[in-house]
This record gives sequence, structure tokens and C-alpha cells, in this order.
Amino acid sequence: MRRAMSGWLTTLGCLLLACGGEKVEDTTAVVRVELAPESALLRVGDELRLEAKAYDARGGLVRGADVTFRSSAPDVAKVDADGVVRALHPGAAVVTASVGKKWASMALRVRPPVHAISIEPDPVELSTEESIQLGAIAFDENGDRIEGVEFAWGVEEERVATITPEGLLTARRREDVTRVFARADGVEGKATVVVRKKVHAIEIRPPSLVLRVGQEQRLEAIARDDGGVALEGRAIAWSSSDEEIATVDETGLVRAVAVGTAKIAARHGEVEAAIDVEVRPVRVHRLVIEPSEVELVVGESVRFSVRAYDADGNELFGRPLVWSVEDLDLEENTYARIAAELDEEGWLVARRPLNGKVVVAVPGDGVSAEAHVRIVLRLVAVSAGQFHTCGLDAAGRAWCWGRAREGQTGRPPSSDLIPAPVETELRFRALAAGASHTCGLTEAGEAHCWGENEFGQLGNGETGEPTFRPVGVAHPAHAGPFTAIYAGDAYTCAIDDEGAAYCWGYNDDGRLGDGTTTPASTPQRVRGEAVDGEEVPIAFRALALGSNPSASPMPTFTCGISEDGVTYCWGRNETEAFGIGAGEDVLASTTPVRVASEARFDEVSVGARHACARTAEGEVHCWGRGAWGELGDGEFTPSPGHPPHARSAPQPVATDARYRLLAVAHQSTCALTLEGEIHCWGRMPHTDETWAVPRALLTGGETWAFERVDAGSYHYCAIDADRAVSCWGSNLDGQVGNPDEATIVAAPVRIFPE
Repeated sequence: MRRAMSGWLTTLGCLLLACGGEKVEDTTAVVRVELAPESALLRVGDELRLEAKAYDARGGLVRGADVTFRSSAPDVAKVDADGVVRALHPGAAVVTASVGKKWASMALRVRPPVHAISIEPDPVELSTEESIQLGAIAFDENGDRIEGVEFAWGVEEERVATITPEGLLTARRREDVTRVFARADGVEGKATVVVRKKVHAIEIRPPSLVLRVGQEQRLEAIARDDGGVALEGRAIAWSSSDEEIATVDETGLVRAVAVGTAKIAARHGEVEAAIDVEVRPVRVHRLVIEPSEVELVVGESVRFSVRAYDADGNELFGRPLVWSVEDLDLEENTYARIAAELDEEGWLVARRPLNGKVVVAVPGDGVSAEAHVRIVLRLVAVSAGQFHTCGLDAAGRAWCWGRAREGQTGRPPSSDLIPAPVETELRFRALAAGASHTCGLTEAGEAHCWGENEFGQLGNGETGEPTFRPVGVAHPAHAGPFTAIYAGDAYTCAIDDEGAAYCWGYNDDGRLGDGTTTPASTPQRVRGEAVDGEEVPIAFRALALGSNPSASPMPTFTCGISEDGVTYCWGRNETEAFGIGAGEDVLASTTPVRVASEARFDEVSVGARHACARTAEGEVHCWGRGAWGELGDGEFTPSPGHPPHARSAPQPVATDARYRLLAVAHQSTCALTLEGEIHCWGRMPHTDETWAVPRALLTGGETWAFERVDAGSYHYCAIDADRAVSCWGSNLDGQVGNPDEATIVAAPVRIFPE
């Protein structure tokens, strides 16, 4: 028992002494071996020390374990007893570390030395603040690619760009050039880095383009930064929205293929700009318009036709045309567009007188053709007022020209002086121009007036402000339809279908003939003739109203011819002693009195201070003031120091000529001979020329023949057989109808623009 205990203690002591004071495990206790690293890539000639660790079942490290190292390919890499691996040749090997029967392994690759490095892309093009991932490729001395090489990245100018260890290159805001490099095994690869400012916008020049089929033109694309600065050397990609209309090549050369519109775009990255390219047909070289010259009467129309030809004389069809009308006498064409209505089909409607031209052009072709257009006004009646003139065309439209400030021309006071229609839809059969107002008579016998209305001369029951739009005259309750209308100095008269005369307006001198001197704003019946204390109604067939040479009403008188040929007058002359034609016993009257003459007259005309009447045989008799020869009796007052020549009763004009129409103005008289010639006497309007007896107005071989004539205060107008109107006398307010004429027109001239 004692020996057994002693043996156990000896064995236990030996075990304790063998450990030298620390625990030692036998190799047979190793249950797991670890080898680090698990894999490695070595360059030929490189060495790597491996670390092997052994562990027991409790996970404890077994120190001093006998580790055996072995290489599966000693020609690629060999390993010594200390675990140092030396790379010998490119290839792969597995290195194992074993302790007893336990082992671990690691994968080993051996690469050749790096001989060259390539960076992709090269060159590197970046926009400012843009990033790109670079790649580097290593090659051996045979030019074979080496995998798994780690590179060290760098950039020469970091103010231009920066790069991360992973090769992410980022451009700064500076536009410049630098180089980036990748290093391995002491070998360096480089690439050029070009940093450009970012394109913010693209400008295409020209901004639009028009080409003919078959034509070419190169466009320019300018890249700009966010500050608008042009950027050089930017790649531009060109494209067309419709290559059947226009194509574009990589240089921006556009070629027109077919008629139409296409968009040509220029792109750089995500930035794009585009312009419209219009492709037009082959250019029109010549246009021919027909008719090339035309004269129209207001109201007529004509259609112009156009033929187009190319440079080779081939006729072209379907081309767009632009029509316009121009004034040959005025610098601008506002009036011309009113005078001639011209549509897109070439139809022209004559609206007002015009000396102009029609122009037709092909848009964009720089070619046009012209046709001379003359529009003339033809009137069937004309009436001359104090400072304006009016007339009627065949359709019953009223036309007026001259002074418009009181609305007497039927247009706003600011209107021009040339002939223009009265702004109304009314149509008239008769027209009468007074001092500063005008009246018209419709087919229904209704009177309408416009212009000055200070004294009620418009007859609408009101007085006051003038109007340029016709207002209806208040028709008397017991009167029939009016058949004639007359206008004078601030008053108006009309005759109904029974011959009854009615007057309204200014009446301080009794010119209305109603037995009073009270003005009237509605028509008042002219009184009858006083016979043996009884009033006998008078049936009139014609009246004549006094005019006035000044702006304010002056005394004047009215005359009328009854159905049985008796001539009556009423009112008062400016100088009462001059009389009203009734002789020295009756120098003024507020009711009609017979003129002191045995002659039977067919026509009577009254001026400001004198009047004339014509017999059926064409003999003319005059009365009133004759200081300037206006009575035509061969007498006149030679100087202001002598009493004015005057006659209180009708006296024959000193001539053998016979007349068919009369027109009495202020200080002068004109008459129309049976042959249509104009004879005048008295003081010619606004001149010092005085004719005491009738003389032909036109001399020197002129053979104008007129059919109608009328007088204003200082001007005359006449109508010839072609219904063309000619005027002469004072033109201070454009009343002659031709603003290009002088202020005094001595002989008849056609109204604008003839």
C-alpha cells in the first residue's frame, strides 16, 4: 500500500517537473489548426511569413506545437520550416500547415512584376464639378494583363482635380488640363485630364432659317456657361425633327428637302437648343399682274389676277400672295386702305377717291408687281356750303369735304378735308349744304340734318352742340312728305308734296317767312301772300336761301318761285336799302312779298347780299348789292368812297347769252350756258379781279361742258356729263375738294385726286 502510494506521487511529481511551472499539452491533443493569411497575392521574388496556430479541444492555444509547412507547387512558391513563403514563378499554389493529423491551408497566387500601367479612359474629359471612376490595368513584360494589382492614385494639379484612393476623379471649377497617375511595383501609368466648364446653354446662329428647296446653309452652335461666356471645343450633336423636310449633318450643314417646317436641334450632353427651319418653294423670279392699270368709280370693283414665274421662265403655281394698296400722293397709306378695300384673293372694291397702286408680292421672295389704280368719285348732285361741299352719288350716299369742325361733313371734327362719305346708313335723293350744316332728303320725304345747331337749324327741336351724325327733322304734323330741301346761313327750308314751304333756324331778320323774327328749332310754315287783307297760301316749286360770308349769321333773305311762276322774297338784306327785290316800297318783310318784276322766272338763287333769277328763255335778272359787279349790269362801285351800287328790283344782266342754271355766291355770280359753258361776273372769290358783265370762266381753248353748278360763299362746284365734279374759288378749308391745290383756285379742277 505504501509502495503504491509512493509510485503515484513519483509520477505526479514528474509530470509537474516536466511542465517547468506551466501547462504543456501533448500534440495529440491538437484538434484545430489555423493558417493566416487565408490567401495572398505575391509578386515573383516577394516573401511572406505565414502564421500557424494550433488549438486544443478546449480552444486553448497549443504552444510549441510542431508545425509542418508544405507547398503544393514548389516551382511557383516554396515555403520553409518557419512558414516563410518565397514567390518563385507566376502561378498558383496551396500552402498547408499541419500539426499531427490536423492541418490548415491558404491559397497563394504569384504574379509577374508590373511592367506597364494603362489608365482608362485616357484622355479624361470632365465638366467642372463632375466625377468619374477611373480604371488602371497592369501589364507584365510580355504585355499580358495582370489581375489583382493594387494601385496608388494621384493627380499632378489638385487645383484642377482630386482623386480618391479608389480612383474616383472629381473636377474642380477651374477649366484646365492636368495628369492623373496610378502606381504599382514602382511603375507609373499616366492619363491626361481635361476639365471643361459645364455647358449651361446652347445658342444656334442664325436663330431661325428660311431656305428654298435644294438650298444649303451651315448653322453655328455656341456652347455657353452659366455666365453666358462662350465655351470653345464642345462637341455638338445635330439632329432634325423631320428629315423629309430638312436634313442636318454632323457639322451643322442644313439642306432643304421639301416645303414645310422642321426643327433643327443642337445637343451637348443633356443641354439642347433648337430652331425652326422653314423650307419654301423655289423662288419666284417674276410676277405679272392684270390688269396693270384700272380706273374705277366709287362703288365699283375689280379682281386682279397674278401669274408667277421662276428664273427660267417656268410658270409656278400655288404660291402665297400678299396684297396691299398704296397712295401715290401721300407718304403713308392709312387713307389708301380705306379708299380701296383689297382682300387676299385680289378683289378690290372702290370706296373713296384714290390715286394709288395695288402691290402684290410673294412673301420672302423679294419680288412684287404693281398695278396703277385710279378711283374717281362720280356724283349726280353737288351742293356748296360756306366752307364745305357735299354731293350725292348714284346710290344715294352723301359725300362731303372741306371744313369739318362743326360736323357739317358728317364726320368727326378731326377728319381730313378730302371727299368721304357721311357716316350714316341713310340714303338720300337730295342734299343741301348750308353755312355750317348740311341736310339730306330721303326717298320717303324725311329730312335729316347734321352740323352746327346753335339756332335750331337741324330742325330736331333742340339747339346747342353740333353733331356730325344725321338727326331726323321733326316733321310737321300736317305736312306731306318733303320733296325738296334747302340750306342757308344758319337756317333750313323744305317743300312738301303740296307745295307748302317750311323753314327753321335763325330768324332775327324774318328769313323764315313765318311772320316773326323768332328762331325756330322745328319746321315753321311759310306764310302766304297778303292780298286785300287776306292771306293766300302759296304753293312753291323752288326756294333759294341766303348765304353768309362770315362765321356769324348776318341779315339775309329767302326767295321762292310759286307753281304759277311768281317769285317771292322775304327777310332783310344786310343793308336794308339794298332791298330784297320787291322794290323800294318793300325793303324787308317777315312774310313772302312779290319781287318787283313782270318777268316770270324758272329759277332763283340768293347769295349774301344779292340774288339772281332766270327766265324760261334763259335771261338772267339780278338785284341787291352790286358794288363788285355781281349784278352783271355793267356797273360797280369803283372805290370805297362811293355809295355801293345796288338795285332794289330785278334788272337784266348785260349779256346776249342765255343760261339754263344759276349759282349766286358772295360778291359774284356764275351761270351755265345752254352749251354747258360757265360764265361769271362780279368779284372772283378772294381776288381783286372784277367782272362787271358776264365772261367765260375758261379761256384759251378749254372746252369743258358742265350740266350742273352750285355756289357756296366763296367757291363754286359743277358736274359734267361724266358726273365728274370740278370746283374752283376759295380752298382755304379744302372745300374745292383737292387739298393739293392752292388756297385760291382760279379755274375748275377735278375733286381729289383727279
